[in-house]
Amino acid sequence: MQNISDTSPIKEYIVLFICSFTAAAIFYGVLESSGTFDSKGMQLGGAIAGFLIVLIVSHRILASIHKQKSESAKDKEIVLRDKKIDELQNEVDKLLMGGLPDIVCPTGYEVVFSRDHGLGFSRPSDWFVHQEKYLGVFLKPMHVESSGLNFQGNIVVTATNIESPDFLKNLISRGVLQEGEKFSITDEVLVEPLLASAAHLKAKEISRESAYFNGIKGIRYKARYCRNEAQKQYNIMDAITIYFDRKEQIFIFSCHESEELFESTKETFDKVLSTIKLV
Repeated sequence: MQNISDTSPIKEYIVLFICSFTAAAIFYGVLESSGTFDSKGMQLGGAIAGFLIVLIVSHRILASIHKQKSESAKDKEIVLRDKKIDELQNEVDKLLMGGLPDIVCPTGYEVVFSRDHGLGFSRPSDWFVHQEKYLGVFLKPMHVESSGLNFQGNIVVTATNIESPDFLKNLISRGVLQEGEKFSITDEVLVEPLLASAAHLKAKEISRESAYFNGIKGIRYKARYCRNEAQKQYNIMDAITIYFDRKEQIFIFSCHESEELFESTKETFDKVLSTIKLV
């Protein structure tokens, strides 16, 4: 059955005309009714008067139906909108009232949590957030001691899927994995993203070791690379990887700092690593 609101005005007019004409024919023909239609500057009688009366009344009834239908549609939109607002508010309330996992947050730090990746940690609240494609890029505030180094220390958090073609290709090229072979998460697999990063930076390895970060097994890797060859200025890359089996992802936390300021920044980096939580 066609909805009234979907009917075109022309069709509505034709239906009203036919119905009014039929009613006038019945009332003034078969039933022999009589009456007049008075309007400013015009007086009509007989069947034509009945026709106009029925037409006007029908038009007003139809207009009233359209108005009620329009108001009903608006009411439904308001109900749906209010429902959506309530749902969003409930989500916010869940986050504010225990929706976030229990992540250690030292004084002067704030929690970072990715529900999609199931990863949470805390970062220094006074470090700048640089919006990129990564899970987080945090820039150390520039102080007097670092202003002459032309480098801003930073902590970068990224994720690598163990099934990604590039990751598997690198494992095969290093002889860690054979083509089509299934593999387990060993130290050699965990260190792969760090070796790739070091190769990109042309960094020289300083150390690598198995380690635990807030109870999570991982690899810690340290390397030294030149950032300004003319002035013989060097950076230290201190980085760790951990594996999250539920998401089949390796998370990489890397700290890049000038060699001169590395030890002080390392304390901040270690504190960040101590807050890591997988959920």
